Amino acid sequence: MERNLVERIQESVRKGQVINKFKSSDFEFLKSSRGFLTKYCINNPGRYNAYFERISRGTYRLLTF
Repeated sequence: MERNLVERIQESVRKGQVINKFKSSDFEFLKSSRGFLTKYCINNPGRYNAYFERISRGTYRLLTF
């Protein structure tokens, strides 16, 4: 599931559907996973793989896409 959601976010940014400065609310498919971006950002407390960088509270960008 993790990888699939990251790929969907990457695709949305690549296609220009969202800019590479986004919130979880920018993605319909994250409505049930509001903490997903936090969980997979740089320096997350659970040491999960990092796919995002936190820009400000609730705002993130992809590390690569």
